[in-house]
Amino acid sequence: MTDTPPEPDPVAPSDSDATADLVSHPVPDAVSEALGGAGQSAADPTAEWTLRITTPATDADSGRDSDPSDRTTDAESVTVTYGDLAALPHETFSGDFSCLEGWTATDLTWRGVRIGRLLAATVGGTHEAGHALVRAMDGEYACAFPLDRLSESVLALELEGEPLPVEHGGPARLVPPGEDADCWRSVKWVAAIEVTAEPPTEADTAREIALSRVDD
Repeated sequence: MTDTPPEPDPVAPSDSDATADLVSHPVPDAVSEALGGAGQSAADPTAEWTLRITTPATDADSGRDSDPSDRTTDAESVTVTYGDLAALPHETFSGDFSCLEGWTATDLTWRGVRIGRLLAATVGGTHEAGHALVRAMDGEYACAFPLDRLSESVLALELEGEPLPVEHGGPARLVPPGEDADCWRSVKWVAAIEVTAEPPTEADTAREIALSRVDD
């Protein structure tokens, strides 16, 4: 594995923006490429975005009504588009966001789909699995959660009444509830939710990456 280059300095927020206190960082190249644009210039980042949801493979005793030919050996997977998310019921809530870098953005208003509702609509529940890992589009950042906590989080599609900008984690950003509000848990550019039977400890990179950015 090659060393990760230092992250550029944060982009200064605009005073005219309702999110002026919410500092943004340059969008990783991998995210820009996946969304079909260079930097933050994708004409419609939602057009290329999809969310992959995987759950542990079911067996004959699970009680889930599904076609056995659709099952895989290790996991079951579904792909969700932005349009799929937009069709689900949305929730709006406000709160402050504090970063390890020492700044706080107050009274931000988010709107999106609660994860528990999303899982129920797409994979029919979560079986007896008790854990999950949320992965970002950059291929490196990932955060582990107890599944019951993650289910209370919201996958935000809007910020301050507008589609969530890519520089702030759009098209979709995880916004956890208050008890899980550590800033590194708010995963930007969400690409996948992996429901697991065991804690995905080794894959949980979020806190380490967030702390390394403060130290740089």
